[in-house]
Amino acid sequence: MQPIYFHDKKEYKLWELDTWKKKRYSIWTNEFPDLLLENCSGGGARFDPGMFYYSLQIWCSDNVDAIERLRIQEGMALIYPLSTMGAHVGDCPNHIVGRNIPFETRGHVAMAGTFGYELDITKISEEERIQIPGQIETYHRYQSLMQRGGLLPLGFLVRPEPYDCWEVA
Repeated sequence: MQPIYFHDKKEYKLWELDTWKKKRYSIWTNEFPDLLLENCSGGGARFDPGMFYYSLQIWCSDNVDAIERLRIQEGMALIYPLSTMGAHVGDCPNHIVGRNIPFETRGHVAMAGTFGYELDITKISEEERIQIPGQIETYHRYQSLMQRGGLLPLGFLVRPEPYDCWEVA
């Protein structure tokens, strides 16, 4: 196994870092019981299910392009509950794929997770800005269903069908 080095030039083994990380999380969650930690997949869906003990939410990808997120969230939702999936409305054009997606569509996709905004609202159009209160209201109306409901995929982007369709019940 390859050693890992940090600024102190000391050699660390992967299990040492994992032990350190879990020790830190344990201290933080015991000292601050209302603290919500969000784990990160590290850019490749590399999160440890055991980390749900410390963190009830995972940021599953830095790519917030709504079309790409459909694929990402579809895969994650096969194993993990929607309530664990960090999902945000992002900037357009997207910083990774450069695609422009309507603000409404970006909101709908983000609602299939923990829902939030990851953009500078001073740089979006007035038309988009006035949609934010309605999106938040819609999310709150269906939050319990989205967070506790079961996801039933009706169509898949990763299969031959040219659409993505889910039902939450």
